[in-house]
Amino acid sequence: MSKLIVKATNFADITPSQYPLSGYFIIGIDTADGGFKKMDHLGVVTSIGGGDAPFNGNRTVSRPGLPAVNVGPTASVGEFVDKMFFPAQGPLLYMSCDSVREFGATKAVTISYTVVKRSNPVTSILVDGNSIGPNGASTQSGTVSRTLAGFTNTTFLGSVTDGTDPGYASATINWYHKRFAFVTATDFLDTAQSPAQISTFLNTLSSSSFVFSNSKSGNGVVTLNPGNQYMCFGYILAGNEATPNIVINTLPNNGFTARDFTYTNQYGHATTFRLLRSQNKTTGVFNITVG
Repeated sequence: MSKLIVKATNFADITPSQYPLSGYFIIGIDTADGGFKKMDHLGVVTSIGGGDAPFNGNRTVSRPGLPAVNVGPTASVGEFVDKMFFPAQGPLLYMSCDSVREFGATKAVTISYTVVKRSNPVTSILVDGNSIGPNGASTQSGTVSRTLAGFTNTTFLGSVTDGTDPGYASATINWYHKRFAFVTATDFLDTAQSPAQISTFLNTLSSSSFVFSNSKSGNGVVTLNPGNQYMCFGYILAGNEATPNIVINTLPNNGFTARDFTYTNQYGHATTFRLLRSQNKTTGVFNITVG
C-alpha cells in the first residue's frame, strides 16, 4: 500500500484531477501555508467525492518482519492497531502441592492455587474439577483438598478463563523411598540385629535423601568420615539386583557386603531394602558414589 501526502485544505478538496488517489492510503494533508495537518480519520481512497471508505482490517498482515496474522474485523485503524499490537491477555493460573512424599505418609493433599486477572474479568476457575466462583479481584487465591486412593503419583489439572482466553496449570505429587548413607560402629550384618532394630536406627538418621529411582540407591556423591567405623548404605531393593557399583575417591571399590531386610519407615510402610556395609572398619575422609 503506497502512502501519499496531498496538498489541500481538507479531504473534500481532493479531486481526481489533482491526484491519482485510488489505492493510496491518506495519512494527512499538506496545507496551503506549508504546514501539515493530520487527518482526523485515515483510510484507503477507493473513490473520490464521498469521503473515506470503511477501513477493512479483516486481512492477513503481509508486511515483512511482522507476524502474518489476521486480527479479524475492525472498524477503524485504531481498533486494528489495538488488536495487532496490544491484544487482550488471558488470565493466569498457578497451582502447587506438597510434591515429594515418602511412601506411607498421609494421602491427604492440599492444592494451592492463585488466579491473576489480566485484560478482562475472570469468568471461570476449575481446580481438579472443582468449580470456584471468581470474586472479581485482580488476584484470587485459595486451596482445594483431596485424598488419594493409594500411593500413586498423581497430577492435578486446573484451568481459568475470561470467556475468551483460557489459562492452564497443574500440580503433581510423587511418592519416593529414602536412601541412607552413614557410619556406625554397629555391625548391622550381624543377624543379632533384627530388621526392626535396623529400621529404628535408619529412621533416626538425618543423613538421608529421597531416591528418585526405585531400582538403585541412585547416583550421587556422599562424603563420609568413618573414624574407625563401618561405612554403610541403605536403599530400596527392586527385584534381585546385584550390588551396585561403588566408587571411592574416583576408584571402583566392591569391598562391601550386602544384607537384604524388611525396612519399615517412620510411617509404618514396609518394603525390602538392601544394606551395604564396608568389609572393615576404616578411618579417613571418603567421597563415595553409589549407582
